Amino acid sequence: MGGNAQLFAQIMLGYDSNPAQTQTPAGAAFASYAAGIENERYIDGSAWGLSLNAWYRDYEGMGDSYRTNLLGSWSTETEDGLGRVTLSIEGNLYRDALVPADERNEAALALGWSRSLSARDDFTIETAVRWLAYRNESLPWQGRPGAATANRSPRGAEREGSLAAVRRTDRIASLDLHSAHYWTPTISTSVDLYLARRDSPVRLEAYRQLGAGLSLRLTPATDWQLDLALDGYGRQYDRAPRQLERNDKRLGAALVLRRKMDAGELSCGLETSHNRSNISTKSFRQWVSQCGSFWTF
Repeated sequence: MGGNAQLFAQIMLGYDSNPAQTQTPAGAAFASYAAGIENERYIDGSAWGLSLNAWYRDYEGMGDSYRTNLLGSWSTETEDGLGRVTLSIEGNLYRDALVPADERNEAALALGWSRSLSARDDFTIETAVRWLAYRNESLPWQGRPGAATANRSPRGAEREGSLAAVRRTDRIASLDLHSAHYWTPTISTSVDLYLARRDSPVRLEAYRQLGAGLSLRLTPATDWQLDLALDGYGRQYDRAPRQLERNDKRLGAALVLRRKMDAGELSCGLETSHNRSNISTKSFRQWVSQCGSFWTF
């Protein structure tokens, strides 16, 4: 039996051009704080992990948000160490004063398998089910992406006269495929494909989603790392009545530069995203820049 425990802390300062992801953005500077503990033990060839972490984001002049996460995992090697099977269970508490419709408690169960295909190629497949229990009553589509203002209903809701603010529990089933290739010791790329299906007692909130991502990692020097990423998805709210049909297409990009230190790292990053929807009020643009430091103990 063996194992180790590790503490970490992080402080980030940045600016978010559209924290609520609305068509009419209002930007704000923010400070983000995170801390946690991770512990992993090895028993009879299996790895058992337990972690607890939390982050808090303080927006200047806006509602703040925070999340706590408890994750337990088990994994074991297969095929003489070439593969690994992982099972995890987690719980989350998310609170959001800026978009109260997004506040929720979460539980998730995931099963994954990864394998080294060659000296330069890795492959991972993961399937997961996540339950989201929302704390506040809200009208459909009031949460992100394309958050609505308070007491405003989706297009046509007044005409239909059948929509009401409710507290709901949704379920998201997902399948993720990840492939990584190491071109050289300092250059690697990865490709991600993912499918998701969201079911909800509120039919307008149900959707199916197909997405993909591409990333590049450069390590020009021992202590420096540069990550570039592009991703996008198509989301169809396919359980909505025809007169309320909604389709979203989202594109995103990210750039992060890291400088490793003895007990942590410094980093600066820039993210941007653009959501296009056939319902104009759900379209938005957003960019987030942040810099900070991360320590381990």
